Amino acid sequence: MLDTIRRCYAAKIREYFIFLGLSPQATFRCRYAAFCFRAISMANTFYQLRAHLVFSTQGRRQFITETIAPRLHAYLGGALRDEGVAPLCVGGYLDHVHLLIGFKPVHRLSDLVRTVKTNSSKWLNEQNASLHRFAWQRGYSIFSVSHSQVGVVRAYVANQVEHHARLTFEDELRLLLKRHGIEFDEEYLLD
Repeated sequence: MLDTIRRCYAAKIREYFIFLGLSPQATFRCRYAAFCFRAISMANTFYQLRAHLVFSTQGRRQFITETIAPRLHAYLGGALRDEGVAPLCVGGYLDHVHLLIGFKPVHRLSDLVRTVKTNSSKWLNEQNASLHRFAWQRGYSIFSVSHSQVGVVRAYVANQVEHHARLTFEDELRLLLKRHGIEFDEEYLLD
């Protein structure tokens, strides 16, 4: 198979040299055929993309109760898997969620977030009519996570209930934005 590929590329290179009016000498031809062979036998693309995604309920209404939270977190994890994204940890508190995700270079994060928020809003409204038209906030925050920090962020997401005994969501978001060097206008911090 590899010999066939080599011959094919060597032939293409010969045709290209003739097209350019060049004389395809044997050594020149062999050198470029070898180059083309190396190019097609190049290793795969390697990546490790992790992100910490945060978004709140519309108006920061406290709809995510202790009874709803486990099912919602499981649903969010399933919705992420349906999109080909690895949910590394899903957590949150009464008015917001945190998702630690692993994704691929082909994912457009804005589309992913829109799909997950839309589907989970619909699911929540079907599950509990007393939510009075549940919706997520329009925006979201997303932060890159290096390999060395995955464990730290995972623990942070998993311990949201304890964390929010000391800190409001608004203060938490301000702190996250500042830690990641993201400038923001207080007027547009939350909708």
